[in-house]
Amino acid sequence: MEFDTPESVLKHLDALAGNGALSPFAPRFADAVARLAPKPDGAPPALLLAAGLAAHNTVANKHSCLDLKRVRATGDVLGDTAGGTVESKPLPAKTLSTLSERRCRFAVADASAGTGAEPLVLEGARLYLRRYWALECQLARTLRGRAAGARNPTPAEIRRVRALAPRLDDAQAEAAARALANPLTVITGGPGTGKTTVVCAMLAALLDDATGATETALCAPTGKAAARLKEAIAEGLPRLALPADSPARAALAALEPATAHRLLGADPSRGNFARNARNPIAADVLVADECSMFDLPLLAALLDAAPAARRIVLLGDKDQLSAVETGAALADICAAWGRSPALAALTRSHRFPPEGGIARLRDAINAGDAAGAWEILAACRDAAGGDLSLAAPPANARDLEARLAAHLRDHPLRAYQEPGIPPAEALRRLERFRVLCATRADALSANAAIERALNAGDGAHGHPFLIVENDYENDLRNGDTGLLLRGGDGVLRAWFADPSAEGGARPLAPSRLPAREGAFALTVHKAQGSAFDETLLALPARAPRSLTRELLYTGLTRARHRCVFWTGEGVFRHAVEARADRDSGLAERLGAGGTFGTGGVSTTR
Repeated sequence: MEFDTPESVLKHLDALAGNGALSPFAPRFADAVARLAPKPDGAPPALLLAAGLAAHNTVANKHSCLDLKRVRATGDVLGDTAGGTVESKPLPAKTLSTLSERRCRFAVADASAGTGAEPLVLEGARLYLRRYWALECQLARTLRGRAAGARNPTPAEIRRVRALAPRLDDAQAEAAARALANPLTVITGGPGTGKTTVVCAMLAALLDDATGATETALCAPTGKAAARLKEAIAEGLPRLALPADSPARAALAALEPATAHRLLGADPSRGNFARNARNPIAADVLVADECSMFDLPLLAALLDAAPAARRIVLLGDKDQLSAVETGAALADICAAWGRSPALAALTRSHRFPPEGGIARLRDAINAGDAAGAWEILAACRDAAGGDLSLAAPPANARDLEARLAAHLRDHPLRAYQEPGIPPAEALRRLERFRVLCATRADALSANAAIERALNAGDGAHGHPFLIVENDYENDLRNGDTGLLLRGGDGVLRAWFADPSAEGGARPLAPSRLPAREGAFALTVHKAQGSAFDETLLALPARAPRSLTRELLYTGLTRARHRCVFWTGEGVFRHAVEARADRDSGLAERLGAGGTFGTGGVSTTR
């Protein structure tokens, strides 16, 4: 049935929000659009339905827009919380043409004809909330402007890099030289392909040149990712052919990566950033790591604030899960620039041998080969050794707890709880193992079970926790991991890895911590940017929408040495076949002849 009045649409949206199938923002936004409608005709029902779905698709599903070529029914947008109890209704047959009509111009701007203050923008079949259309246009303009005239490096430039970093393979040396040659370079590759090694070589070449950069800014989306970038540079220094007393070596060692929010001067009280095009970041070179985790607004803000940077390098894994928030900017950039001189794709992993189980399973998952991926995994059923193992999923909560306790009985992870070890070492030992789950509910259940098995609940010695909100005063970010440890003086302190602190870790009183939750088990999303010696990827008995190829790939590649799967064939194969694509127009704008629109935006968080 089609909705015949604005009231019927608003009532339906309210009902969907009431049972959790729709974001509460969606009916409020649709109602605001309805109030803008001229009297007496009011807003067309199709417009209000599309407005509500566009709002939900952006704030809940994290798409940049609502693609009306893909979305043909409400069920294409609603979340898993509908639980099968909400009827999926087809969109009105002429929804797209209705949005283009004169009677909708009070709320919907046609991107090709210019825009004013309308809350929605229609571009082709994509319906945007105005803010995200403007951000997408802004980011595309910045990226294309930076990439204009990009070129391949010369043999001499590659030789220059090799002279300073002789251990680089051919692809890494070319990527480093590419970053030296161009104002903007995107370097993508999976774990172990050497993205940070490339950046270390590129920075060494710049800093070893008297005419090179003098101010370098490094950032990452989380505090933990920033710390790992610092560690990667420290590990790369001994492999560089620089004299021990070289100023370039000293300058590299002194670099302090920051979170992107700290670099931009995030102001939580005002909800914006101190750094922008009018008050830019003072850096000749800007390097951003783990860019798959940057949402559309954050990447737009970062590049907007770096107009003076002569070189910008974006690092990330295009095959990973997209950002927790809106957009999939890195994947869009890589899709558009597959053959651009501004893009370097590293494919050889130095972490996973090509003949190993993890590498073969990774490739099958990325190819969408569900049958082949299951064959690889099934061959490792109950394997005690090797880098892969498979077991059936737990039958119930009691079974989950018993199996986790058994798995950890003699596990090396337990060594992190030994008394008297330095906090930095305890944090390193904690990275030996992590349970990864597809959903937050599953992660909370697994975490509680492990806390009981190790007697390490909240407030106890050895309790690991995950920060779940930003705390700018204490320089903590959503996603940072800490550890409660009782010192020899009997005082319980929270410790965080910090390469710049004495002993490699910094303490904080537990009373000063922001909101947190246990961290023995994490969602795969929250594990992005991390690596563990062993992971246990526990998949649910039924596949939620969030269980996709990208989630499997990301979870699998968090393991340095071994990944244990608890899953059944049906759920696993479904995940390999499901994609986590997000509706967006960024890739199209970045391609040949792409459009930017006329929108501008003052970027805030």
